[in-house]
Formats: sequence, structure tokens, C-alpha cells
Amino acid sequence: RVEVDGEAMDQHGRHLAFLWNGERMLNEELVRRGLARAKLYYDFSERKKDRLGRAQREAKRDKVGIWSP
Repeated sequence: RVEVDGEAMDQHGRHLAFLWNGERMLNEELVRRGLARAKLYYDFSERKKDRLGRAQREAKRDKVGIWSP
């Protein structure tokens, strides 16, 4: 499912949304695998910001994807 939580578009006209497969958030999976960066300055729930921030810290710690040497 597609969920808009807060801002619907960024300053460049791109759509902002969270994608879900059951309880799994695709956005979080991409960040955790180092395939995307978490942009936590947008207006959306603190719960999602916590999840994305944690996923990004894990990706950096594990040096995966864009965080690899």
C-alpha cells in the first residue's frame, strides 16, 4: 500500500510516500541495505523517522551499499 504521511511533494516536485508490503516498509529496507539515504528533515511521523534513522545507522555501521568503502 502507498501511504502519504506529512508532505506529499518535495521542493523538486517529486512525490513523497511510504510503501508497505504488510508490516514491511520498503523505504526502510532500501535505507537499511544502503540503497537510499534517509531524509529526516521532511514533515512526517517521528515513529517513521526513528525507524529510518535506525536503519541508516545500521547501514553505516555495517558499511553496506553507499556506505561501503
